[in-house]
Amino acid sequence: MHVDDVLTADAVSFLTDLEREFGERRRELLARRAERLQRLAAGELPDFLPETAHVRAGDWRIERWLDVSPTIAYTPALTDFDLGGIVTTAGHRFLLTTQGTTGQLWRIDLRTRTIAEVDIGGTRLVNADGIVLRGRTLWVVQNFTRQITKLRLRDRHRRATVEEVLPTPADRTLTTAKRVGGRLLVVDSKFGFPPAAAVAEDRVVALPAF
Repeated sequence: MHVDDVLTADAVSFLTDLEREFGERRRELLARRAERLQRLAAGELPDFLPETAHVRAGDWRIERWLDVSPTIAYTPALTDFDLGGIVTTAGHRFLLTTQGTTGQLWRIDLRTRTIAEVDIGGTRLVNADGIVLRGRTLWVVQNFTRQITKLRLRDRHRRATVEEVLPTPADRTLTTAKRVGGRLLVVDSKFGFPPAAAVAEDRVVALPAF
């Protein structure tokens, strides 16, 4: 294999985007890692972070923030995946979450804690998994359906229309995603494939943010 087969123009462009967005942070973390290794080699023992001392010393407990079951009925499936991806809208007013078993999209008001179904015009986002929100555009990764659906939100996230559907390869089960630059980085979980096929290489797939 020639170097040009690996470092294609698209690959170099992708790496450039990563360096531009995360390069400074990467170098900072590597420097901190080197300093940490030096301290450990000198005999320093691992410990909790000082800035979390108030959490450890505090009197706190976990409470249920919202019981969604009166509105969003649990719907068991063969895969047992029900509510999946979740994102916060701009301004931190709403949560959007998908229900893969029924294909519904839900909006949760963070102020009032009311839950409403987003009208997506009869479309069903079955097998919805990870979701990515950028402005009014929502990408929904549908694992076993093997497609990514792009929607346009409107009316304060009460409604959405499908703009495009991108089929994904039959030999991959794409799940969660993150937008970086002009690309979607999508994780190939290998769900549904035998262990021998679930190799570690090429498990993060870069797709154009269509």
